[in-house]
Amino acid sequence: MLSSLLHPVLLALLVLASPTAAVNNCTTFPSWTISDFKSTTTDSVGSGGSASFKLVNNLTGASDSLNCSLQVNYRCIFAGTPSDANLTVNVAVRAESLTLLLDESVQCPGRTS
Repeated sequence: MLSSLLHPVLLALLVLASPTAAVNNCTTFPSWTISDFKSTTTDSVGSGGSASFKLVNNLTGASDSLNCSLQVNYRCIFAGTPSDANLTVNVAVRAESLTLLLDESVQCPGRTS
């Protein structure tokens, strides 16, 4: 099962940004650590499964425990998290692989290039 493969692994993701949430004049960018990923899936038609994981923003220290029902093709999307309304998280579980895409937009006030 995928969760048994990923359980001991911590994934750190760095997201390059475009304008929305201010981040220290863009000299540092947020990155995240994902831990405790677990998923359940089934091959039964009409059954989706679920995914859960802990997400920590390494820049702010904010932490969220996220869980979702996996829809068609074992996917789910978080449009904002409890600690960050500007963060979108896409989860996709297929066969023996996991794709997590984190997308955050940030502002660079006063920055010209």
